[in-house]
Amino acid sequence: MKKHLLLIAGLILLVLFGFSQNQDAADQVAISDTVNYPYWIQMMQDPDANFFQTQRAFNLYWKDRKITRGSGWKVFKRWEYMMLSRVNPDGSLPSPDAVFKAYEEYEKSSRSSSGSWVSLGPAEIPAPHDPGYKGLGRLNVVAWHPTDVNKFYVGSPSGGFWRTSDGGITWTTHTDTMPTLGVSAIVVDYTNPDRILIGTGDRDAGDAPGMGVYVSTNGGNNWSPSKTGMDNKTVGKLLQHPTNSQVFLAATSGGVFRSTDRGANWTRSQNGDFKDIQFKPNNPDFVYACAGPDFYRSADNGVSFVKITSGLTSGQRGAIAVTPANPEYVYFLQSDANGRYKGVYASTNSGVSFTTRSTTPNILDWSCDGSGTEDCQGWYDLAITSSPTNPEIVFVGGVDVWKSTDGGSTWIINSHWWGDCSVP
Repeated sequence: MKKHLLLIAGLILLVLFGFSQNQDAADQVAISDTVNYPYWIQMMQDPDANFFQTQRAFNLYWKDRKITRGSGWKVFKRWEYMMLSRVNPDGSLPSPDAVFKAYEEYEKSSRSSSGSWVSLGPAEIPAPHDPGYKGLGRLNVVAWHPTDVNKFYVGSPSGGFWRTSDGGITWTTHTDTMPTLGVSAIVVDYTNPDRILIGTGDRDAGDAPGMGVYVSTNGGNNWSPSKTGMDNKTVGKLLQHPTNSQVFLAATSGGVFRSTDRGANWTRSQNGDFKDIQFKPNNPDFVYACAGPDFYRSADNGVSFVKITSGLTSGQRGAIAVTPANPEYVYFLQSDANGRYKGVYASTNSGVSFTTRSTTPNILDWSCDGSGTEDCQGWYDLAITSSPTNPEIVFVGGVDVWKSTDGGSTWIINSHWWGDCSVP
């Protein structure tokens, strides 16, 4: 009996030792991976990722690296600071509607109405001492009233929806009591400009949680959820069909969603973390979308999508540009795994296939000439657009803005983030 017990105990120890060794090996692989590849980028944007694991991956990656301008190090540190006071003890992140539910419970509770609060400021942002971005915040989207040129709207990643009626001289907002203050998408219904849809959440850095689509029917004074079938997703971009006002498309953190009833109900067409979506000019049956570095094409107005790989390879994130000057043109911008410039790729057959226009210089770098080789922020700030009158004129926005007049083959810096470059 003793021999049997000793044998069993020995087998258990052997199994545990083997498991420990395998676990150590697995941990070593994970450590190696996070040291050499910036998994923390995807992790910080994944609501299901563990905060402490994300923090560990970031610290391992940057342990022996030089921290440079425009590398994304500061972006993470802002996110980390914000999450430290919100994260659960086990490292799980709060649900996107946690604050909203707490507010609802607070509204139901008994409380005194005699409290007095005074704002301690700062109430004004001081003028920058240097040229550049000091004193400025981020805006994710700008949208225009279809008939009144003095009315337009902006969305902030953590500051809500703002509107102006005098060409931008004064601004008002009515989203301060919304359950989330992130706005990454705006559509003004062209059949009724008082009806405005916003896509909530911060698609780029997660500074505000996504809670799907909200709608206002009085020009932005009041808002209500309009997300049946979508739930709490970060909405990176919204489109309204140019001739069928009932049809809307949304690029979200949980896929591409389509609505046929003006955004009241949504159906998922494609899974993935989508940040950009575009109609083909003059033919909305064709839709282009991107999830991470992957390009997708639809030929049935977003009902279904096919991933396009001809002429494209992997990277970190993508962005799309189209132009009515030549509806067959599609430009696709990619950043690489370290956020640097991967390339601009062009399609002249409505997104069926692509050819490389350029891979240098590193126009996502913060320098004046794109000579930097360190990590960049192409996973965080990435934009591309093409002229509506000349299909060969292309602009790329990263830390700086660059311009091409030959379809993305060569580039000239157009504006610099700090203002100390010589620009045209």
